[in-house]
Amino acid sequence: MDSKGHKASRCLANTYDTSFGTFTRYLEYKAKDLGKTLIKIDQYYPSTKTCSQCGEEQDIKLFERTYSCVCGQKMDRDLNAAINIGVQGLIAYVTKAYGTDAIAW
Repeated sequence: MDSKGHKASRCLANTYDTSFGTFTRYLEYKAKDLGKTLIKIDQYYPSTKTCSQCGEEQDIKLFERTYSCVCGQKMDRDLNAAINIGVQGLIAYVTKAYGTDAIAW
C-alpha cells in the first residue's frame, strides 16, 4: 500500500469535507438571512440510480450517460438525478411545513 498516496487522498477528502461544510453553513446563513428555507438531501440518496418516473432502482455505471429503465423511461442520467433530487426536496419541504410524512402523490 502506498502510504503517501493514502495520506494525500485522506487529506484531500478532509479538505473537501471541510470546504463543503463551510459552503453549506454559508448557504444556511444566507437562506436564513433572506427568510428562505434551505433543504438538504441525504448525501447517500441514490438519485442517479433511481428512475424518476417509476422509482425503480438499478445499478448504473459512471461512464453511462443515459438512464434507461424497464418502465420505458430514457433520459440523460444527470437530468434524471436532478428530477429525483427536486422531488426529494419537495417532499422534505412539505413534510417540514405540515409536520407529517403522510404525503400522497
